[in-house]
Amino acid sequence: IIVNKSTNKKEYTESIVKQTIGMALDSENIILNPETVLSGVNYVLNCDKIALYILITKNNIPIANNLLTRDYNIRNDSFSWTIGSLNVEKEYRRLGIFSKYILESDIKYVLSDENNRKILKLYMDKGNEVAEKAYFKNGFKLNLN
Repeated sequence: IIVNKSTNKKEYTESIVKQTIGMALDSENIILNPETVLSGVNYVLNCDKIALYILITKNNIPIANNLLTRDYNIRNDSFSWTIGSLNVEKEYRRLGIFSKYILESDIKYVLSDENNRKILKLYMDKGNEVAEKAYFKNGFKLNLN
């Protein structure tokens, strides 16, 4: 299993779109518009200063992706990173992909970014119990501010 930062990895666009649509349907029963998702993925892949994907591949086949977005906080004049979405192929779920690979690589990336406060936040849709369980299990705490 290999962890890649996605800077301009266009060959993964189709997989990221497919995984994003599949995970929304499986975890929240939401049907996403493929054109909208494709537009968003292409934007991120062309603008890695504000967002990027962490890609997990096995034998060069994408099995998971994670969107990190950069946030600016005017109150303390600093940046932080937020996990915006996490998508894992069905057959690789519940195998520790998030805790073993994605979370570890997110933390390493955030710590290497000299222009932020070394903060990794999480965005989660309300009512997504599958995600909530995974995030709490890995040490995230609820903050409603």
